[in-house]
Amino acid sequence: MQKTVLAPADAGGGALRAREPFAAFVLDDASRQAAILASNEQGWTGARVADGGIAGAIESLGDMPTPGVLLIDVSESTDPIQDINRLAEVCQEGTHVIAVGSLNDVDLFRRLIQAGVDDYLVKPINPDALKVAFANLTRSRVAPPQAPANPGRLVLVVGARGGVGASALAANLAWLAGHMQDGRRAALVDLDLQFGSAALALDIEPGRGLADALRTPSRIDDLLIERASVKVDEQFSVLCAEEGLETPLQVDPTAIDSLIERLRLGFDCVIVEMPRSLVPSQSQLIAAADAILVVADYTLVSARDCPRLLTRLKEARPKGTIKVAVNRVGAPGHGEIKRPDLEKALGTKVNIEIPHDAQTATQSLQAGKPMVVAAKKAKTCGIIRSLAMDICDMAPAAKPPLWRRLLGKAA
Repeated sequence: MQKTVLAPADAGGGALRAREPFAAFVLDDASRQAAILASNEQGWTGARVADGGIAGAIESLGDMPTPGVLLIDVSESTDPIQDINRLAEVCQEGTHVIAVGSLNDVDLFRRLIQAGVDDYLVKPINPDALKVAFANLTRSRVAPPQAPANPGRLVLVVGARGGVGASALAANLAWLAGHMQDGRRAALVDLDLQFGSAALALDIEPGRGLADALRTPSRIDDLLIERASVKVDEQFSVLCAEEGLETPLQVDPTAIDSLIERLRLGFDCVIVEMPRSLVPSQSQLIAAADAILVVADYTLVSARDCPRLLTRLKEARPKGTIKVAVNRVGAPGHGEIKRPDLEKALGTKVNIEIPHDAQTATQSLQAGKPMVVAAKKAKTCGIIRSLAMDICDMAPAAKPPLWRRLLGKAA
């Protein structure tokens, strides 16, 4: 059993905070006493000082917030670099790591630093050596990057019912958001963790970390997002999952907001396909959206459900852009009602109609690419491009001068 030694508690009782300033996982008494004395001098009384080295740290930190400064002993590790990488998977962003070990090896020191460790001390260590290491951390810290004045644009896509093509439309919009203008980057997030079809629409393997990220929002950082994302190319990344049905999914209510907020710091546009079942619980995300697209069709089910969705969306976001797109116009079984009937039920106008195009859809599926890539010249794709420019707030690409176009034709 792992033994934990606590440094003497302060007068206030020494209660551990949500994120401790310091914790140590060591393997010998000298390191343990040095950690207690040095942390007390820093004012970190009551700090967690435990046996177990880096193996104990990896086991324990998965169930607790990561401390600001972490002291770990790697002397019994057969592969310290691999273990440091495993440790990184359970650490929150901003944790500073000081490693201690038995080897006085410059090559090991350099490899540990390259792996993300802040310092390496050779045992036996003493409180003075640790105080110097703590001071070096203080001097090396830099102010965290400030959030950009204009975070990436957030667009929500919600299907009024299953089968209206919201997933395919979201994938096309997201691809365009990342490719219609130079220097832009876009992300697509499919929040249907079990039945989402973003991976199918783009012919990619789903990522492995999205569901885990949404279970533990405290661990959401740039590294976790990178591991959970599927990078289609330099301009376009996708976060999606195909979780099993063996057990119910446990998603922290605040995790989606944390994930999207983080994504907006790194991407110019974030397209979120939101299952309609999440609309009642995601008021904060809805309120944060720059634009919302509700996808419907000319069916009785859409006429029943789309007005309810619009009411809820407008309650969560009284002001802002909410557009209705009717997809697959002319498809068999999608013409039960006419446009005036749907608009009467909605109490608002349909903003855009996208015609059913079986040939283009087939080309897209066979190529494993969005329709706007597989059949660029199709009429349907032109309509989707216009929608992308509008809802993603993109200006059309500037045309080259007339003389350059004429020369191009002559060549």
